[in-house]
Amino acid sequence: MEVLSLDLGYAFSCSLYTDKILCWGNNSKNQLEYPDQILYSPQAYDQLAVGDFHVCAKQQDGSDILCWGDGEDGNLDDIPAIWNPTKSYTQ
Repeated sequence: MEVLSLDLGYAFSCSLYTDKILCWGNNSKNQLEYPDQILYSPQAYDQLAVGDFHVCAKQQDGSDILCWGDGEDGNLDDIPAIWNPTKSYTQ
């Protein structure tokens, strides 16, 4: 298991491994609540981006970006380049 990246949010952290994504720390905005797609096929994701209270993961083939956590300030809204975890997107 190789660590590909370590990303820091506000009082929480996430690490991307070759076969999983792990997040730990403060869960005040559900930023540690992984969507089912991450739990069942974490190896499909190759990039993480972490904000203060949210996380986004990009699929290896570039076909999908999945985000979870706090969308209170519009950071998970349905606008270009920002993806909503409750919807499925394809390029």
